[in-house]
Amino acid sequence: MRSAAWRWCSFLLLGLVDCAGATDAARMARPDPGPLPTASAVAAQPAAPTSTSAPHVLTITASAISMGDGAPIVSLSGDLSAGVPASDKRGGANDLYIVPLADAFARERAGGTLKDELTVVVARDTPYRLLIEVLFTAGQSEIGTYHLVEDRMAGRAFTTRPPRMGGPRPLTDGSMASGPQPLSLVAMIVKAGIGLKASGGNIAPGCDEVGAGLSIPRRGEDHDLEALGACVAKVKALKPEWAAEREVVVTASGATPFHEVVDVVETLRGTDANPLFPTVYFGIAK
Repeated sequence: MRSAAWRWCSFLLLGLVDCAGATDAARMARPDPGPLPTASAVAAQPAAPTSTSAPHVLTITASAISMGDGAPIVSLSGDLSAGVPASDKRGGANDLYIVPLADAFARERAGGTLKDELTVVVARDTPYRLLIEVLFTAGQSEIGTYHLVEDRMAGRAFTTRPPRMGGPRPLTDGSMASGPQPLSLVAMIVKAGIGLKASGGNIAPGCDEVGAGLSIPRRGEDHDLEALGACVAKVKALKPEWAAEREVVVTASGATPFHEVVDVVETLRGTDANPLFPTVYFGIAK
């Protein structure tokens, strides 16, 4: 089957910039030492905190972004699938930089209390776009480690760090097992289900080849996590070098609730006894 070609940059950058553009998404990294999270990805590592014990705790709810037990930094209401209100962003509705949040981080840093770690307690229905704006702003404020906690009741958590940048190389043909190339798995969560791409090609339904179609259609009201786990395990086993890969990019439509993102992340990471892709990168998609 013919390879389904696609562009890595446009897939990860949500159409906010092009590959050669010079906007906030392209100006993310700080000088030495090392890269910070970008608008295109935030790396999620397998380690998870057992409590909200990082130096600062940021909370995202349906009504506000707040730090610690203080007053709201940003008030929220209505549809948050496009992030915070445009008036709170540096460059308007399509920007990722939340000015009041950056100002709050700056005050904490000036007082000597802001460290390189941040715990973010996220309400389970928080849209993916809002979360990415918060992480982008934290990265611009030189915070390099984020402990994400799915609200205080659910308690699911994982730690995120800056990504290793780089995109997949294209397939030489439509065969899932042809030629020496990395798997470079990408999972895209949309309302209708979960799409998977490998080395530049869309994984067709059935997970046997590259081709058109949504890899894992939604099953009723829920994502088919069992099928997702079976699919990525099947693909990972196709080649010995793929079996050794540990990284996957997870991205989502702006309205995707955080609890669905966590469901997919946990499935892709596998278990201690049977790990699949324990290192997960967050990306931004169209």
